Amino acid sequence: MENKTICDRVKEIREQYGLIGTAVDPLIIAQENGIKILEKSNLTINGEPVSGAIIKKNNDITIYVNAEDSKVRKRFTVAHEIAHYYLHLDKNKQFVDLKRNNSKAPMELEADEFAGCLLMDTEHVNERYEKAKSIGLSNEGIVSVLAGIFVVSDAAMYTRLKNLGKF
Repeated sequence: MENKTICDRVKEIREQYGLIGTAVDPLIIAQENGIKILEKSNLTINGEPVSGAIIKKNNDITIYVNAEDSKVRKRFTVAHEIAHYYLHLDKNKQFVDLKRNNSKAPMELEADEFAGCLLMDTEHVNERYEKAKSIGLSNEGIVSVLAGIFVVSDAAMYTRLKNLGKF
C-alpha cells in the first residue's frame, strides 16, 4: 500500500475519533475498538524479543507491549499494532513487531508508516518544522523539539521528517 494511501486512511481514523493536535493518544482508538492493551515483561515471540504484538483469538483482540520499553516506544508500538488491526488483521491471525530484529517486511513497513502518520500528523509536523527552522534550530534541535511536542522518540521523529522530505 502506498504511503499516501496509508496516511489518508489515518486521517479518516483521526477524524472519526476526534483526535486532533500533536499528542494523539493511540489508546483511544484501541479502547473504542474493544482492543485490550497489556504490558508484559520481557515480551518474546518464538523466543525473539519484540516490542509488541497483536493477537486475535476468536473475537478478542489484544495488543501486547514490552513493559521494559520507554513511554514513547510503547506509544509507537500501540500505534503500530493498531495499524495491523486496520490494515492487515483480516489477512492473518497474529502480527508481530519485529523491529528489534530489523524486519523490513512490507506489512511491518506499512504499520510503521501508519503509526508515524497517526502520532505525527503531516500538517502539524510541517507547521512545527517550519516554525523551528525559522528560529534557526539545527536539524538535531528540530528533531529533539518536535519529538517532545509529539511525544515520540527522536528516532521516530527523525524518520518522519526524513519521510516527509525535510532531511
